[in-house]
Amino acid sequence: MTFARFFRLPPTPALSPARAFSVGAVYLAFYLLLDWISFIHPLPAFEVTPWNPPPGVSLALLLAFGMEFWPLSLVAVWLGNVTVHGMAVWSLETLLLTLVVAGGYGLLAALLHRFGGADLRERGGLPRFIAQLAAMALVLGGLYLLVVTFFLEAPQSGFAYALVRYWVGDSIGVLVTTPLLLAVLRPGHWGFIQTREFALQALAVVLSLVVVFGLPWTDEFKYFYLLFLPLTWISLRHGLEGACLTLALIQVGLIVSAQWLGYKGGTVQEMQFLMASLAITGLTLGVTASARKAAESELQRALRLAAAGEMASALAHELNQPLTAVANYARAGQLLLEAGRSGDISDVLDKVATEARRAGAVVRRLRDFFKTGHTRRDPVAILPLVVETIGEVEERARRQSCRLEYAIPADLPPVRGDGVQLQVVLRNLLINALDAVAPESMGSLDEDPEVTLAAHREGDEVLIQVVDNGPGILPQFRDRLFDPFATSKPQGMGLGLAISRAIVEAHGGRLWAESPSAGGSRFCLALPLHHSVHSVSVKPLPVKGAP
Repeated sequence: MTFARFFRLPPTPALSPARAFSVGAVYLAFYLLLDWISFIHPLPAFEVTPWNPPPGVSLALLLAFGMEFWPLSLVAVWLGNVTVHGMAVWSLETLLLTLVVAGGYGLLAALLHRFGGADLRERGGLPRFIAQLAAMALVLGGLYLLVVTFFLEAPQSGFAYALVRYWVGDSIGVLVTTPLLLAVLRPGHWGFIQTREFALQALAVVLSLVVVFGLPWTDEFKYFYLLFLPLTWISLRHGLEGACLTLALIQVGLIVSAQWLGYKGGTVQEMQFLMASLAITGLTLGVTASARKAAESELQRALRLAAAGEMASALAHELNQPLTAVANYARAGQLLLEAGRSGDISDVLDKVATEARRAGAVVRRLRDFFKTGHTRRDPVAILPLVVETIGEVEERARRQSCRLEYAIPADLPPVRGDGVQLQVVLRNLLINALDAVAPESMGSLDEDPEVTLAAHREGDEVLIQVVDNGPGILPQFRDRLFDPFATSKPQGMGLGLAISRAIVEAHGGRLWAESPSAGGSRFCLALPLHHSVHSVSVKPLPVKGAP
């Protein structure tokens, strides 16, 4: 069994030679720069610092671009040891320490693929990442210090203290650096950086750092917990990307503050212990928020796809007219050719093209809604919409001996929206009302089944109401009536009302349910008027039977 198969390494990303060279050059430059910046408060003899982010850069490189870059990470560690740490170029100590660090983090990258943790967004990815990182940093710290101790001219005390410093410095360095670099290298949601909200959040981070380190009566960073407030705010609002960016800002702020205030190495190490709790909390919140957003996005997509069944009949109706017209015009063109009247063909072809474009527009509207939730903003007349929708369910009402009536003012102004999608909503509400007054639902109610649809203008909206005299809304469903998969129907999926509310809200409207005092149920649909409508006085017409 090969190394790649045992550790379940993913396929290496295909990179052109120029791309691979660019990645390698940027990695080397960034690694050495971070190594130089973070080489502060080295422990005498052991040369261990309380903050060590360069291994995080190497780990991000191997996770993002594959283990083929491991030899380059070996070169980077060796260059850092020689140029930054001042080790001899070809000494055995330098080579051994290089192998320990580069080999250890190369092994960690492979283990993360093997046991999970390479992708923090996966279920359980973050705990596995933290556990394996903590274990590897502790093992590497022990090996590193054993090699250093072996080559020391005189025995040194403080091995355990140096081990803790190595463990904490590497763990925090990787925990802050690697997730941020992976989030930057992989597709993510970074648009929040340009918002005013994030500007306020970044200001909150800066103000928290000032309170913790910049005020004379807050010495020993006893108000460190204040940093949890902006971190929590940003993580919950912007997910993993926001958490990673905020942790990097806080880590830089901590190191700059420590250097500016002249803290000793032991104090900086204590700060890093606090930073560990901050990092774990922030990443946990970020991963949770990102997972929640992903789940909500998938649910919305599932609802739009589920709407296909609800919208199928409306789409068929919308397409039937233009397709029938295309067929009729095509036949008319044939007859004109047979009659030798080729001069009249141009007008017929123009009409064919017009109807074909109309059919294409209907298909695009459905596709846009399924894919993005997009709705049109056309004027939609309520009366024709209601008449057409009632005509589709009239036969069922007749079979149930249900009286189906509507009251729509003839001069009711049009609403703004997509007629196909709004027809789906009305049809769904009418079908639910007919289900509510079906014989098996009415039970012992001694009333003739009745469903009424009425509409009138209220301010800048048109209010449509679908009322039935059935048994009403069950108490256990009142609070979650519009939640997906909430249904009292034995064969129902519980998606109709959730889809309807999604469509209505996409139109800028509102959909809610009421329980009238007289019994039954009433569903109210409020839709905004079309922007070209001016204020008019509307007097409701008396109830009129369905056509």
